Amino acid sequence: MAGASREYKLAIQLNRRSFVQFSAVTYDSMVGLGQIAATQGRTDEAVDYFQKAVKFLPNYSPAYDILGSVYFPRGDYARAAEYFKHAVRANPMDLGARFFLGSCWLKLGKPVQAAEQFHAAREVDPDYIQAYQAEAGALEVAGDKAGAARVRREMAAH
Repeated sequence: MAGASREYKLAIQLNRRSFVQFSAVTYDSMVGLGQIAATQGRTDEAVDYFQKAVKFLPNYSPAYDILGSVYFPRGDYARAAEYFKHAVRANPMDLGARFFLGSCWLKLGKPVQAAEQFHAAREVDPDYIQAYQAEAGALEVAGDKAGAARVRREMAAH
C-alpha cells in the first residue's frame, strides 16, 4: 500500500508539472489514494480524497459512487442519496448508482422515487432481475399493487 500511495502522489506531482495537465490522472490518483486510506481504516482521509477527486471531474460518477457507498452502510441514507444523485446526473447509465439511490429512497420512506430509480436501472440493463424485484417491492410499499404485479409479469416474461 505504501508503494502504491507513493506512485499515486508522484503521478499527481508529475501531472501538475506537465505542460498539458490531465484531470483524469489527478482524479484517478485521488480515488486510488482514497481507496488505500479506506482500506487502512482512515475513513475521514479517504472521504477527503474522494471529495477532492470530485472537484477535478465533477461530471464523472465513480467518486460519487464511492462516497455514497461510504455512507450507505452507516445508515446515513440521506447523505448517501445526495452522492448517488450526483452520480446519476453525471452518468445516467450508472446502474449501481441508480440501484443504490433507489435503495436510499426506500430506506428514507420514498417508495415512489425508489421505484423510479429501480425502473431506470432495469432500463439500463433489461437483464437486471434484482431491479425488477426491487421495483415491484417499492411499488407494493407505495400501495400500487397493480404496478407491482405488472413489473413481476414483465420480469417473468423476460
